[in-house]
Amino acid sequence: MAPVVAQRHSIAPKTMAILAESIQSEAKNVDQGVNQIFHIQFPVEIWTAVIKEVCDPLTTDEMLAAVENHTRDSNPEFRKRDTGTLLSVALTCRTFAELALPFLFHSADTVILGPTPDFTGLSTNWSLFLTLESPIPNFLNCDARLYSDFVRFLSLGYLTGASVYEELLQNCPNVTHLVCSIGPHDFKWGPVFSQMPSLIALRISASDSLCADDDRSILIFPKLETLHLRIRHSDTWGTEFWDLPKLRRLGITYEGFVHPAKTVEFFKRHGRTVEYLDYISKMGSSILVNLESLCPRLTHLQLYHHSDLGSLEPKPVHRGVTILSFPYLRAENVMEFDEGELDLGTFRDPRQQLFQNIRRIQFPSLKQIRCLWTPMYVAPEFDPTERPMVFMPWFFEVLAEWERNGIEMIRTDTNEVLTVESLKL
Repeated sequence: MAPVVAQRHSIAPKTMAILAESIQSEAKNVDQGVNQIFHIQFPVEIWTAVIKEVCDPLTTDEMLAAVENHTRDSNPEFRKRDTGTLLSVALTCRTFAELALPFLFHSADTVILGPTPDFTGLSTNWSLFLTLESPIPNFLNCDARLYSDFVRFLSLGYLTGASVYEELLQNCPNVTHLVCSIGPHDFKWGPVFSQMPSLIALRISASDSLCADDDRSILIFPKLETLHLRIRHSDTWGTEFWDLPKLRRLGITYEGFVHPAKTVEFFKRHGRTVEYLDYISKMGSSILVNLESLCPRLTHLQLYHHSDLGSLEPKPVHRGVTILSFPYLRAENVMEFDEGELDLGTFRDPRQQLFQNIRRIQFPSLKQIRCLWTPMYVAPEFDPTERPMVFMPWFFEVLAEWERNGIEMIRTDTNEVLTVESLKL
């Protein structure tokens, strides 16, 4: 049997749209209690492609973005699907039920924040929880045992009630993307995560160690490619005996406790395969000066504090990095103001040498610099319609040098390439 994706691409877009519209119309009739005979007959491979078009499940890229861009303890943000339509399609007939139900349970949030901003507690979506734990009806001809077998993206909020959540995770063998927060607890979650065979992306906000201090068991994550750790405690991380053979994308955040030595130890164990590093906290010199030896395959480095690079001696930091991202680098960092007009404090970094050294010395293979660029302050000083942006002369010199050496400066909110010409308009 040919892969579903191949069958999907063999259908003309116009034909696919007509078939999808027919299914939605039929689903609407079912939802309204109208009994009609559905005359269109195709092989199941074709229906699989069409049903997928109607259900529009989250793509792998969307799930990865939800994991990587999630920074709070609430549920991650991603495109919401029309579950009513999915359910109606599943109720159309047994064939459609077999094809649509997996997409209906594709993503699941079992713990959500309260309904109002001032609500500090957490409430559990027990109806969904119980449904995931329910067996699949016998009339459905599929390999799944429970509805939880269909789940690919799982957001669990705070892991409390260890036995309940341990059972849920064990019953979700096909989860590929997991987001969760861990509070102080005697139960250690590292061994549970390592038993999820399909896991490729994991974000953990940890207020406690992930493994017991006396546990020397080797925990293997055979498919894990993306790991984001938000450390909210000063104890050991509990990752000392993890085996991450396919780790490529790594994110590390400290909250209140900065321990560069622990980061260096983590890199020594797991950094050799890392290609993308998202470091949200300040990166000390003990990490930067050893970055190339700790992460030799690194090509994309995201630093939230670009000023960290200014404290280093003029030596190469990493000769393999081709992309540098500075999420906190904005237009006002390099703008010129009348004395006394506006005090930007740490948001303004006039050090020309720092930006020159980025390409000349620290990252000689650099091809792209990415930054948010959008002004942080909504004020007339930053409104081009009120007053044109005036940049420091040295910034144009640096930007021109980057252009001559084939380096693009891209603002991430619009993907626009910033050039001397475009900024002088």
